[in-house]
Amino acid sequence: MSSKKFRFSESQKKQIKEAIIDLESHSSGEIVPYFAERSDDYEEARWKSAIIFSLFGAILLGLSSYFWLLPFVVTPLEDAIYIAILMIAGFVFPILFPASIRFLLNDNKLHRRVMESATEVFLEEEIFKTRDRTGVLIYISELEHEVVVLADSGINAKVAQHEWEAVANLIIAGVKNKKVEEGLIKAIHKCKDLLLENGFHAKDNDSNELSDNVRFD
Repeated sequence: MSSKKFRFSESQKKQIKEAIIDLESHSSGEIVPYFAERSDDYEEARWKSAIIFSLFGAILLGLSSYFWLLPFVVTPLEDAIYIAILMIAGFVFPILFPASIRFLLNDNKLHRRVMESATEVFLEEEIFKTRDRTGVLIYISELEHEVVVLADSGINAKVAQHEWEAVANLIIAGVKNKKVEEGLIKAIHKCKDLLLENGFHAKDNDSNELSDNVRFD
């Protein structure tokens, strides 16, 4: 299933694939771009929303009753039904409007889930199985508005974290300019430059160890 926002034409997919092939033909790196709609189902956001809806409704009902604003008498049973309906509405709200999750949960929690999901993808896609541990994952999660670059141990021994953040920023700039594929291609070229600058040149006996296609969750 492809992300609702990150959809590419066949021509764009071809350009991205060509950038990956170019990187892997000049360097010993193997790169995997991965797009996800979200990094978690965030069930706690639904419960938090349900509590907020019910508390707001209870306060509103209490104030309306206190100031005699209700046009009719409400029984305790009707109160309970009213609160239950609000809780259900609050629980469903983040499902219908996923963007609200970013306001219901703090940035640290969202970032932690993105990192956990990126790590899972790194393992599921077997990026760690390259001969010289030179795999690189570019993980883009739409809901959280976050990009994570994870490199295997063979590369991380030489490339600093701030260099990967620069790669991520190229993709973020592309998203903001509504040119995601251009941002991703620039990021792949940047990865190629980093690999070559740090001595990860292609070897005569190198083989294509990972698929060159863009992945979608």
